[in-house]
Amino acid sequence: MKPPIKVGVIGCGYWGPNHVRNLKALPDCSVTCICDKDKRRLSHLHGLYPDLTCYTDLEQMLGQGHLDAVVIATGLSSHYPIAKACL
Repeated sequence: MKPPIKVGVIGCGYWGPNHVRNLKALPDCSVTCICDKDKRRLSHLHGLYPDLTCYTDLEQMLGQGHLDAVVIATGLSSHYPIAKACL
């Protein structure tokens, strides 16, 4: 049996929480962390999913080195720089 894919979700506005919820329902997926600049959004999601590690700094989240994939759920204009940093 393969270990679950470790996923981080970037952006916790409208779509981010939906991605977290749906990914957590998949047996082969493990959402391990979330990232958002808004500490209130992180606090809300951490209340729903206390097992998640929360970051306000993208570089810090990516630097942990324990992710297999990320979901970018931020505003469209930020997708390119975030994707580039993830790569």
